[in-house]
Amino acid sequence: METVIYVPDGTDCNVPLYLHDPDKFRGNIACDICGEKSWFVKGFTTEKYNRAPCFAAHHANSCDNKITLIADDDGDPTSGDPANIHIDLDKQRKQTIAVPPPSTKTAKQSRWGTTRAYTNVGDYPENKSLRQILACLSRNPNYPEDDATVKMVADGGRIVLQGVLADYLIPQGGISDVPLGEARIFWGRINNINKYNGALWLNCGDYKTEPSILIEDEELEDDLMQDFRLKDLEELQGADFIVVGVAFKAQAGKPYIKFGFTKYLAFRKYRVDQVG
Repeated sequence: METVIYVPDGTDCNVPLYLHDPDKFRGNIACDICGEKSWFVKGFTTEKYNRAPCFAAHHANSCDNKITLIADDDGDPTSGDPANIHIDLDKQRKQTIAVPPPSTKTAKQSRWGTTRAYTNVGDYPENKSLRQILACLSRNPNYPEDDATVKMVADGGRIVLQGVLADYLIPQGGISDVPLGEARIFWGRINNINKYNGALWLNCGDYKTEPSILIEDEELEDDLMQDFRLKDLEELQGADFIVVGVAFKAQAGKPYIKFGFTKYLAFRKYRVDQVG
């Protein structure tokens, strides 16, 4: 998009206006058709490609500004009881934030015949990663729809969380209502990023009032770049996130989340297939 709406007063915002005062517009712009939150995308030039700066958004399905995205292939395991979920943070993979396209490979038939299936799948928990939980939430914000339980461990078996999964899952709109300083699983979407006094803020919207993820440690920021294969922090704009952390509130009332290690965090971001 070349033009978006500045939400506070409904006026148009184009690229030159945004670049003139990014602090004013960051987190406060939306698609002029469907009203979904937007963010600024920097332009770049290579030998083979020239992309002008523009705005992006996760548009409503009926929006004329909507683009086609590569399909989702963050598959779910089916090897255990879906009502009994086990998450081992020590087994989190270091990987790009991009959602992988569907595999075109056909399943190979085993020369040993039919694979053995357990007679009672409920005897075994279903192993999931944070990213797979995030994929489920992206497809169905009401996930899980039953009383699924979760046991999350780290550091060689230390229990991080244990109980009914739905009690721990907190969408970005509910962060202000959770007990401060208690571990929860927060999820939502990064709209924009900014740095202030050396700290990195991953913002869900207006960086002055809406929830953010706060990274104050320079080493943790370096780990974020390395573990998620990021070339630029702005790649996180528009990415869905899930983080195991604790909530705090600034003096002005703004909620924010802090976490300890990148294994407590996962992202998913769709790639553009073609312009619709």
